[in-house]
Amino acid sequence: MALPPKFAGQAYSSNVHPKAIHTIELYLDYVCPFSAKMFNTLYSSVLPLLPKKYPGKVQFLFRQQIQPWHPSSTLVHEAGTAVLRLAPDKFWAFSAKLFEQQKQYFDVHVVREVRNDTYKRLAKLAGEVGVSEKDVYGLLEVPDKEGDDGSANVGNKVTDDVKLMVKANRLTGVHVTPTVLFNGVVENSILSSFTAQQWEEWLDKNLQMRLAEKSLSEGSHPNLENAELNYQIEDTMTPMTLSACVFAVLAFVIALFSLYTPSLTPWGAPGNFTSGNDYLVDLGYQINQGEAVVNESLVTFRNIRYATPPIGSLRFLAPTPPGTDRSRIQNHSDVICPQAYPKWLTTGAVGPFAPADIPPVDPRTSEDCLFLDVLLPKGIWDTRRTSSAPVLVWIPGGGFDIGWKDASGRGYGLVTRSQQFGSQGIILVTMNYRLGLFVSSAVIVPDYGRKHNRI
Repeated sequence: MALPPKFAGQAYSSNVHPKAIHTIELYLDYVCPFSAKMFNTLYSSVLPLLPKKYPGKVQFLFRQQIQPWHPSSTLVHEAGTAVLRLAPDKFWAFSAKLFEQQKQYFDVHVVREVRNDTYKRLAKLAGEVGVSEKDVYGLLEVPDKEGDDGSANVGNKVTDDVKLMVKANRLTGVHVTPTVLFNGVVENSILSSFTAQQWEEWLDKNLQMRLAEKSLSEGSHPNLENAELNYQIEDTMTPMTLSACVFAVLAFVIALFSLYTPSLTPWGAPGNFTSGNDYLVDLGYQINQGEAVVNESLVTFRNIRYATPPIGSLRFLAPTPPGTDRSRIQNHSDVICPQAYPKWLTTGAVGPFAPADIPPVDPRTSEDCLFLDVLLPKGIWDTRRTSSAPVLVWIPGGGFDIGWKDASGRGYGLVTRSQQFGSQGIILVTMNYRLGLFVSSAVIVPDYGRKHNRI
């Protein structure tokens, strides 16, 4: 996920590079002991190595993760946000100081303290790293009287920034700390107990392993040019790596917008496949028909199959490439994968489900659900043979429990706005993937539920 300019200080300043190949995002909470352990090792022993040993290869981002079951978590992250506002270059130093004294902000040490008094202590801490104590407190202080308009619940001067952080973190589906993302995907192999040596070994292995992927994404590839998709991803790679997932989806997009030709008429009556407004695209294994939407300003291709239906005898097996179907296809039906709503989400409580707690099955639900959607401006479609366009791939979050490709909408507004100020716009790709039992059941076939994200 992109880093908003107002939060630029969350990037480790000694390692910011305009063309950094990889990104490691650290979702940390200032009052989490495990977050402190990870941060302290990185800050003291690993980050200083980056400019010399890994120049231009990786950047680290500190994503502030508020954990609301600790009320002080919000307060300390508000202080971090104030430092970001006033002195972004001091953010990491302030974070180090706050982690050093984190026990002073644990529940038992703030329970009897007035909120603004906690802010005063945090402002003083910021002053110790060279940030104006007065200015920090000015951003954090909450008024103790109603406003002239009767407002009494407006927060402080960093509330809006905190809301943006929380919204962004929710979109990634991160729940606990520390959580580490490598190139946008949760990397469970990185532990808070990592020593500096273990961090260095991990970076040596993974940064070098992905260099070939970066070279591939920047150059041509004969398999893509001929729409001969390579579905064989080495099992040694991290499950559900974003690079593999995006590689597969982009292969579809490249096929969609470069490989259709009018000579494909043997599969239909003459004239069925034209280069006009029939919006036909051949993927080799199937032909998809799109539709003009939003006053014919956009073109959408719905429910493009990207794997064999994982049903019947294939239900508990790794996914396989889709079979060939050369008939004309136009599938606009809504399909979502079976959802695994946890009780805390549906009832606000934890524990086993009672029959009354189980939500009804959505009528769109089907195990045959491995489809993706493509949406693009009509202008990109019309010039697809002579120009290229940027691609945005949206893999919906939801903790592998809930979610589907258009749960947040079909992207009409996003793609339309991408054409502002004379821009050609973007191609938006969204996808379904299996959830719940089909991801977490390692008893049946380890990791099989995630492997379809690597096709």
